Amino acid sequence: FVIVQDKIPSESIKKIIFPVDTNKESLQIVYMAATIASQFGSEIIMVAPKEGDAALKTKLKVHIEVVKKQIEKRNVKHEIKLVDKTKAYYETVLEFAKQQQADMIAISYFSDRLLPQFDPFAQSIITNKDKLPVLILTATETGIGFF
Repeated sequence: FVIVQDKIPSESIKKIIFPVDTNKESLQIVYMAATIASQFGSEIIMVAPKEGDAALKTKLKVHIEVVKKQIEKRNVKHEIKLVDKTKAYYETVLEFAKQQQADMIAISYFSDRLLPQFDPFAQSIITNKDKLPVLILTATETGIGFF
């Protein structure tokens, strides 16, 4: 789905923010995001939290490399930005998207919570106050996976 709150994105999709973390499900949207970026001539900017724990840092590095390879297969311009974890990750992603003047955010929705509708990351990204369109897919139901 592409969720919009204001105007429908068109040929002006130049920057797509792609949050990456240590959850493998966060990577499930890479195929769709890279395909859209390829069609629109967009740039994908991966944003990931800086990890202090060695095991999490290694896992994140692997995830970033997986995303990078999938993006490079489609010849999409991209870059990777590591950000400090000073607040909730969704707040960091939204601030980063605003700073980058992003046109879209691409996320996978997944939740292992008893009541998944209370997932603050997905809810906050979808209902962002800057009304950025969000490309979202349910990771566990797609069947489009690399893991």
